[in-house]
Amino acid sequence: APGWRKAVLSVALFFALYYLSGTFKDHPMGLYVAFMLIWLPHLSFTGLDLRKLVVFSVLLGVLGPLAEGMRSDTGFFAYADQDAYYVPLWLSALYFNGAIGLAALVSTVDAARRR
Repeated sequence: APGWRKAVLSVALFFALYYLSGTFKDHPMGLYVAFMLIWLPHLSFTGLDLRKLVVFSVLLGVLGPLAEGMRSDTGFFAYADQDAYYVPLWLSALYFNGAIGLAALVSTVDAARRR
């Protein structure tokens, strides 16, 4: 398990990126590139199994925006910038990073619970 420090930092990074998505909403391609470039070193930061983490990140990066697109399609909410299936391009890259924070937090809680 990565430990509380790394888990909290990974989750905090996700929230910081989420904040930046609003701050730089007029630059979707820049957000996408920045989030993906952050994702690469973020993968190794937690020390979790890299292969499993990549698979989890990609799954969440595909399924998360797909689910949001489905909700948006119903009229529940709408993104101002819609690049693919009612969601912005950068959303998948945000989910990629969020997956790492979630995995780090769940792994750390599980390790603490087992002690």
